[in-house]
Amino acid sequence: AAQNYDPNGDLYNPLRYTVASGTSFSTPMVAGAAALVKQRYPGWQPWQIKSALVNTATQDVTDSGQTAGITAVGAGKLNVGNAVAANVTVNPATASFGVVQNLPLTQKFQVQNNGSGAVSLQVTVQPRNGVSGTVVSVDQAALTLSPGEIANLQVSLTGSAPPAGSYEGLIVLQGDAVTLQIPFLYLVADGVPYNIIRLLGDGGSGLAGQPVQDGMLAFQVIDQFGLPVSNVDRK
Repeated sequence: AAQNYDPNGDLYNPLRYTVASGTSFSTPMVAGAAALVKQRYPGWQPWQIKSALVNTATQDVTDSGQTAGITAVGAGKLNVGNAVAANVTVNPATASFGVVQNLPLTQKFQVQNNGSGAVSLQVTVQPRNGVSGTVVSVDQAALTLSPGEIANLQVSLTGSAPPAGSYEGLIVLQGDAVTLQIPFLYLVADGVPYNIIRLLGDGGSGLAGQPVQDGMLAFQVIDQFGLPVSNVDRK
């Protein structure tokens, strides 16, 4: 919401709406969405509210003409209407297989029907950038839940370890009033230094060979996929 009183003031727009970005905007918006979900379901636990917000997000954010990656936008763009309308929740709300070294790996989820009627869900996996020989699969292609019922769902990462990269996709549960999407991610390091991140220290610059005053510096070297690189020559 914007103001239409002072053209020289902050957040002015004659239509009283504007576009902005940053945590100072997004945090209160997400908090407000959580409050609306809590208002509809006063007895819900925090994980249920989180699922309603995360698993109903839309996938219409783009990056260089393609759907934005999970490491860039998380589960997607908040959709308050979807979050309030959702009857089914998932715990946990996301699937992270972490840094892959050996397979298989599994993730377990609890899918709960919080509505007043039975629901039948179709479960599918939609990888975005998988490779041949590495498979993300679910142990059940369909779930039928009575009101209040909880079902267990297992997601497995099997096959051969993929080459270095960042891999992601969605586990889709369709059949409720709102389609749920569980984002999944797994990473394989290449061990090649790509960037350096300052972890500790006051200020990010200094002269080579000169001591650091009033404290110490700590850095982490990462590869192109954001994973730490060990045993890096400090010269």
